[in-house]
Amino acid sequence: MSSAMKNAIVLTLVILLLPSLAVAAGGGGWAKLGWQAANLILLLAIIIHFGRKPISNALKARSEVISNEIDEASRLHAEAKEMLTSYEDKLAGLDDQVEAMMKQYKDAGEAEKARLIAEGEAEAERIRGEAERAAQGEFTRARAKIESEVIERALAEAEKNIVENLNASDHRRLTAEYLGQLETAVRGS
Repeated sequence: MSSAMKNAIVLTLVILLLPSLAVAAGGGGWAKLGWQAANLILLLAIIIHFGRKPISNALKARSEVISNEIDEASRLHAEAKEMLTSYEDKLAGLDDQVEAMMKQYKDAGEAEKARLIAEGEAEAERIRGEAERAAQGEFTRARAKIESEVIERALAEAEKNIVENLNASDHRRLTAEYLGQLETAVRGS
């Protein structure tokens, strides 16, 4: 038996015997007090003999349960601290990630803007070229039409002048010149 247990038993006996002394002083006599003390000692001896192991085992079991609960609580506390640290690190990195994503999206927007501007300029240049070619074609057609009209009018005017100013002798002379040129052309071939 440990010394702490022995001290607890002695203290219990003293506490229980003090009222007996008071009863003995009140006239109950020492014999009665002796029987009561013997009764008490016997009762305590029985309780100690039969209750020591179950009480000791119960206290040890309770001590082990408390120890296990403390270990489990320590383990859970450590896990919680790790999780807290992990989340704090993630939150600290989140600002950097948001900033990086914003920069990435801004850069992508700038690149898309530049691409759209380049496409717009290329399309404007293509349309400008088509317009110039169309204008040149229209100019060429208009010029050809005007030249054709001018030639037709000139021929009409020349024919009118020839008909008005041509007499029979001019007609013979022109016919003779034409036939001479024709004969020269036929001989030369």
